[in-house]
Amino acid sequence: MFDKNNWMKQAEIVSNVLENAPFFEKGYMLPAEEFKTRQENTWNMLKQKGYDCGIVYSDEHYCGDVPYLAGNNNIIVEPIAAVLGENGLYLMAGPESAIVARQLCPRSGAKIRVMDILNLGTGRADKNLNTPASIVVEACGKEPQKAAILSSKVFFPVGLYQELSEQLPQTSIDDLSEEYYEIKYNKSKLEL
Repeated sequence: MFDKNNWMKQAEIVSNVLENAPFFEKGYMLPAEEFKTRQENTWNMLKQKGYDCGIVYSDEHYCGDVPYLAGNNNIIVEPIAAVLGENGLYLMAGPESAIVARQLCPRSGAKIRVMDILNLGTGRADKNLNTPASIVVEACGKEPQKAAILSSKVFFPVGLYQELSEQLPQTSIDDLSEEYYEIKYNKSKLEL
């Protein structure tokens, strides 16, 4: 049963805690420079290892590696991937995710390209949209000789890997997730 007096006492305790808590800016978002630095650090690692691009992936719940480079919030409706190449960061988004990403990731400078991400590897992908390979080539400025999968291979979708392998048969696709995670988990002062 509801006890108004008990509830009021609890509300007063919570109110006192909040009144004495240190101030923090609730709407704080990492600035654009942070995402530029993250992309530069990742790109430098890729170049040092001899790769033309790196690809990250996040599922429809935004578990994964796209937010680290793209800076969008954890609100999405479809899986999403991103490729970092010589020409910058390109989001590989489904039609609905692209709408959300346009609103939420301008700080990262990512270019958004639409593809049929839900039908990768099925043979049913919409032919009127970009292919994974066309987005990778655009990000690299050429067909890459070496592409790195930066998300864990346990998590990276087989359909996306198959499409890239079939569409870019001359490209060596390798796992550099451990090297990427060394960069990702080395937190900056702004993150802390």
